This record gives sequence, structure tokens and C-alpha cells, in this order.
Amino acid sequence: MSSAKIKNESKRKSMGNGGIPRLSDLCMKNIVTNLEKYTPKSFSILDEYQWDEILKLRHKKTKPLKGKGGIDGTGRQQPAVTDKFMLEVEKNNPQLQQSICADLYVWKDCVNCKFKMGGLSRPGGLEKPWPVLLASLEDAILAFKNCLGKEGDEKVIISALDAIKIISESPMDLDLLKSSGIGKKVKKFLGKSNLEFLDEPFPSKFSGKGIHKTPRRKLEATLQSWKDIAAESGVKMKPGESSIRGKKNYVTPKSTSYLSVAKKCYSWRTLYQTLKVHDEDRRSKQGEKMRENRRRLDKVRPKVVKVRSASYKQDKILNRQSFGQSRMISNVPSGSAKIRQLRMEATVTSTRRSAPSSVAAPYKPTSNFGAAVSVAATGQKVRERVRKTAPAKAKTMSLAGGKRISVPDAKTASTNVQKRLRMLKKGQSNFRF
Repeated sequence: MSSAKIKNESKRKSMGNGGIPRLSDLCMKNIVTNLEKYTPKSFSILDEYQWDEILKLRHKKTKPLKGKGGIDGTGRQQPAVTDKFMLEVEKNNPQLQQSICADLYVWKDCVNCKFKMGGLSRPGGLEKPWPVLLASLEDAILAFKNCLGKEGDEKVIISALDAIKIISESPMDLDLLKSSGIGKKVKKFLGKSNLEFLDEPFPSKFSGKGIHKTPRRKLEATLQSWKDIAAESGVKMKPGESSIRGKKNYVTPKSTSYLSVAKKCYSWRTLYQTLKVHDEDRRSKQGEKMRENRRRLDKVRPKVVKVRSASYKQDKILNRQSFGQSRMISNVPSGSAKIRQLRMEATVTSTRRSAPSSVAAPYKPTSNFGAAVSVAATGQKVRERVRKTAPAKAKTMSLAGGKRISVPDAKTASTNVQKRLRMLKKGQSNFRF
């Protein structure tokens, strides 16, 4: 049966007689849509199977239509259900605390969203739960075995390069080396493989540390670091295998110190709780360190040994600033002391930047573009227009009832009468001045 027929058959079964959806499906759809609006205690009537179905539908409904990256590689930016709501539900309903679907569809996204990969809140040893870490190492070894049988297949080569990247970035300690046996398997792969891609540079799609190395050199460096960890833990090594002999200041990587804690994280749910406790401890220690530095600074404060007198230039600047501040302190508006000080400093700065009035150049009226063209064409400079000054304002007299009348000035009255007589002789009766 084809996939289209299976899909149509499942759709037909979900619909009742006459194409009407079943009541249980409608209820499930309503619960999924308004999941976080219900109280945590209301889920006590559900069993683990029903809770898994709700989370699967919720995860499918909130999946982005298209995109890459995000917290799960599909462009998702937030988990399907918030961690706060999940903690309350599992606290009030113990039968839902062991849900595998909740661990894969919700808690994994909560870990990747709240604790960013490579950040301070998520150290290298606590990037994955312990079973997931072991499974990733086993998949890497399986990719190496497949690569030996199919040397020319491009997909096999890409999977082998992915496996090399996973192995090189994976945390490691002596217990993990013994339980997985990955050290012997990687050494065997390097000894038997004469593949060409191992001696070529990494492709551009593989990013990370040591990208300038070839895959073979990357694996050899990783294998050497594992030998150093074993030698530091007290394992007797062959002559020349360990590179830390004689080094007294060898420091074990921090990622290996967290692996003892990671062994207790058997799921994404427990990893979330472990990372939450680790982040709270880190913040409290950081606060204590800052307070200790502040106390130390108060106790061991540097003392003034010698005071040098200010130069002539410094005295001049200080005197000018104090004079400007004393002159403008009366104009400063009321407010807090800090605001007054900021305003005063801004005023002093603006007075320093502004040039004195004596230095400013006199204003010269500039001609427009048409005047410049006429000068170039005729060779004669066009006389610039002089702006007429506004006539003197007429005197106003107040009358009874709040009215006012404007009376012309005595100097301009005679000239206006003469102008009107001239206009009457010419036959003009429209007087506007």
C-alpha cells in the first residue's frame, strides 16, 4: 500500500460516519491548542500514553514551516512547552515523570534553549546525557567501519568526517575510555586506513577548532590527548606514547571533570536539573568573587605617595572652568545633585566648543545660480538685490470700549499725501502703501 493510501485510510478512520470528526479528536485538538492554560492538577486523569500523544501533537503543531538552525535544527526558537509548565505538571502528577516523549520532544529543547551550547552555563562535559554520549561514540565508530568498505562513496566520506568532528569534540576521561574502548578502535582505524580524504583539508562546511588540520592529524591529536589523560590518571604507558611526562603543571581539561556528574544524567530531564543547579552555583560564586574583590580594594587601596603641582596650562584650564561654573551656577535649574552636576558639565563643554563672537566672520550675501550664469555670459556683475527694510510701525491709540486705532507717523504722513496726489493726476484711484 502506498503512503498516500495509508494517509487517506488513517484520515478516514479519524472521521466518523458522514465525514464528521470524532468527539475525542476535537477534545484532543482543543487541549493541544490551549495546553498551558490548564492547571497542572487537571492532568491527573491522564495516563502516560495520553500525555505522550498530547506532547507529540503539540510538538508537530509548533514546528516551523521552513528554516534551519535554532534549538533543534529546524528553525525552532522556543520549545513546544515551557520548562516552568513542565516542572509544575510533573511535580503534581508523578505518573508523567517518566515519559520518554516528554524527554525527547520537550526537555531536549528546553536544555538547548536555556543553556546555550558552548556557553558558561553549559560546560563541555554536560552537553549531552550519558546514554546519548555513548550512542554518539558508537555511531562514530560504525561510520568508520562503513568507510573502510566503501572508499569512493561521497555520503560515506561525509559521515566519516562528521564522526571525526564528534569524536574530537567529545569529552573524555579514563572510565569512558575503558567502557567504550574507543581509543583502540580509533588507533586501529588510523593503522588500517589508507584513504585519500584523510590527508586532505577539511571541507568548508565543517567549522570548529583545528580546521586547518587534515582529518588524519585531527584524529592523531585527539588520540594523543586521550593518552595524556590515561597517563595522568596513573595508567602505565609505553615509552614515547605520553607527552606529559616531565610536565609538572599539567592541568586536566575541565570537560573531563564534569563527566562524573554527567554519568548521573540518564535523560534530558535530569540534565536540565543538573545544569540549573550548576548555573545557580556559578552565579553565586561569581557574586562572592566580586564582593571579595571589592573588600580587597577597600583594604588595599593605593596610597598617594607624591603630589605634583599643576602646570601653567592645567591651572589655566581649571581657572577657566571654575570661573564658568561660578558664573552659570545661578542659572542651573533645581533638581538632584547628580542632575545639576551633569547639566553644569554640559554647559561648560558647550561654552568651550562654541567659538567667540569676535572670531566669527561677517555675513556676506551670496548670489544665486542665475546671477552666476549671467556674469559668465555677459561679463558684467549683476547687482545684488538689497532687501527692503520694513516700514516703521504706526502708533496705536486706545479708544473707549477696548478699541484701538492706528495713527500714521508725522514724518511719513506728508510723503503719503504727495504720493496720492500724483496718482490722482495720473488717473489711479487704488491707494495701497
